[in-house]
Amino acid sequence: MVVGLKVEDRLEGISNFRSWKSKMLMLLNEQDLKDHVLKDIPEPEAAREKTKHKKNEAIAMRILMDFVRDHLVPIIANEESAKKMYDALRNLFENENPSQILALKDQLQQIMFKKDDSISTYFMKIAQIRDHLAAVEESIPDRDLVLTAMGGLPSEWSPYVKGTCARGQMLSFDQFYSKCIQEETMEIASSSKEKEVEIVLVAKIGKKKGK
Repeated sequence: MVVGLKVEDRLEGISNFRSWKSKMLMLLNEQDLKDHVLKDIPEPEAAREKTKHKKNEAIAMRILMDFVRDHLVPIIANEESAKKMYDALRNLFENENPSQILALKDQLQQIMFKKDDSISTYFMKIAQIRDHLAAVEESIPDRDLVLTAMGGLPSEWSPYVKGTCARGQMLSFDQFYSKCIQEETMEIASSSKEKEVEIVLVAKIGKKKGK
């Protein structure tokens, strides 16, 4: 395993990006991997060199992944190369862009619960945008996150949302997520019982017709 940065030196966001960048490039340079994040290196044709290139690329990607905080992992997890991972972080933190913050806030406001969503995936989408904003030191009040989550739920959740609001005390985002998970679980269980009853009734009706 490559050792070079302390756990506390992991990339947190814009606040420590400059120092992280210097330490990261030094570490990669010591491992002869610096070019993998700074240049587009074509894959060699010779089998032995190709194998070496792929191994070095994988190590460089692993180093980058290991030395960012958990909330930044989704930003680089799906990138195809070490350079693309590094560039994604540079674009986020090195070139502070107000329009990017506005775009993320707009995405947050437009999040809606889709047909194929579960409560877990729905809240995860909200949390990811929250974490992206936090990474550029733009915090969203917990109350606003809860209201966003409430506003994006489908109409069949309206009675539950109204009941939650009627209690008078605003839940935290994590608390509201937990309550919605419980509600979804009970709804699934209730729906399963109804289907079982329907199956039993259909079976009984079928037997009577067969007599």
